[in-house]
Amino acid sequence: MASASDILTNATEEYHLSVNDVKFWTPYWINWAKPPYHLDAPLVGKGTPTELRSALLDILAQTDQPPRTEDGYRSLMKQHGLGVDCSALAYHILERLVRDLTDQDLAEHLFAPKNDIIEASQKLSWQEAGVSQPTLDALPDQITIAEVSRLFKRNPRHITNVARLTAEAATKAVSASDIQPGDMIKMTSAAGDHLGVVISVAPDKIRYADSREIKQSNGVRYQDILITNPGQNLDQQDWPDVHDFNPNAGDRVCRLKVLDGRV
Repeated sequence: MASASDILTNATEEYHLSVNDVKFWTPYWINWAKPPYHLDAPLVGKGTPTELRSALLDILAQTDQPPRTEDGYRSLMKQHGLGVDCSALAYHILERLVRDLTDQDLAEHLFAPKNDIIEASQKLSWQEAGVSQPTLDALPDQITIAEVSRLFKRNPRHITNVARLTAEAATKAVSASDIQPGDMIKMTSAAGDHLGVVISVAPDKIRYADSREIKQSNGVRYQDILITNPGQNLDQQDWPDVHDFNPNAGDRVCRLKVLDGRV
């Protein structure tokens, strides 16, 4: 069986798309109601690599002059709202790891608070499922994402966010000295919650994958945390995003309970 690091790397590399012999990383996208984002974007920032590539090919079929460069393809995807946000990337690669190591479904091990689901049930798109009020009233305080998906006919990755991936119901806190592939690094950026998934761990370096839009990067990428202060927390190490990791504000490293002891 492949190692956890290999499984995670292979799943991440699926977002390294290839079209017409040009290879490019999937750009970042999140459905916010402010420019440049728009709420009717296809796949709403939650698409799988296969879905994104298929949507891009449909666009290219209607384009007289297709891009010739990596930046050209990424720009075209952004123009049409094609990309992936950090929680969708995390869901994709962790779903693969959970399935390969446990033969289980990640959505069965993630949870949403009942109040969140009751609030979402007021949306017209959710009401189409016809879930009755008695059924809503009988829901437990924490509902698995899998059950929510079944009830409301939703795609589980579309209703998963950073908070649900890192919630105490689904995860356990991990110390910096115990980090392993598959652990999640919860951060708080100027734009809100952010998440990276640890891909590999070495004595001098921790590598994680994420998707974000910042000046230095746009989309799926790998980032390295250089261990310059062994035995200390991640906020004491050398890495580009250290300013977004604030344990005093609740940022932390956490591990899915379903993966504890499996990696």
